[in-house]
Amino acid sequence: MREGPLVIRRGALVARALLGYVPRRRGARHFASNLSRALWLAKVLPEYGATWAWDRAEDLLPLVPEGINGVACPPASREGTARGFHFARELTLAVATGRGVPILRPLRWLDEGAESPKEIVHQAGKGRALARRVVCNEDLAGKRMCPIGDLFTTGITAELCAQALAAAGAERVDLVCLFRTEPTSRRPREERARIRERAEVRAAAHQAHTPCCPW
Repeated sequence: MREGPLVIRRGALVARALLGYVPRRRGARHFASNLSRALWLAKVLPEYGATWAWDRAEDLLPLVPEGINGVACPPASREGTARGFHFARELTLAVATGRGVPILRPLRWLDEGAESPKEIVHQAGKGRALARRVVCNEDLAGKRMCPIGDLFTTGITAELCAQALAAAGAERVDLVCLFRTEPTSRRPREERARIRERAEVRAAAHQAHTPCCPW
């Protein structure tokens, strides 16, 4: 675990995270640190998650820029929607209360096509993107907005949120999140080799339609 703030750059998007973590296994919900385990529990246990969000928001407030006109919450994942609890929304509400600024109506996925909101598509010459877009139903002309996220992984969703706020008229968008996943490249060479080996086993199991070993 490395303490922040951590500066994150993805194209023109610049964000700041409070903490960085390295998942013990890519593609699995098992994390290397106690705080990262606590985050996962907060996302799946609503009563615990609501309390934990307000506790962590106090640590997040120093990263929120002065002069913002409001905060926004990224759209919930399919799993979060099914659970009826969105940890990032609770975290955003806590930050808005602590800073004394309004919170926007939730950003939402634009319902186009049958793709999963988190499905990754590859664009020739443009890198990876999500299969859907994010929309904002607010008039933000000339305002400075701050989306609040729980964790930053690829940054694709964060970039879509920033684009949606800009399209609604926001003059500036400053992203703040609780955690940022550290790239696999920062791990020891031997661990990177194990990660690649596990990925190959999972891919082979998927192609053969057989259960994959849980590690």
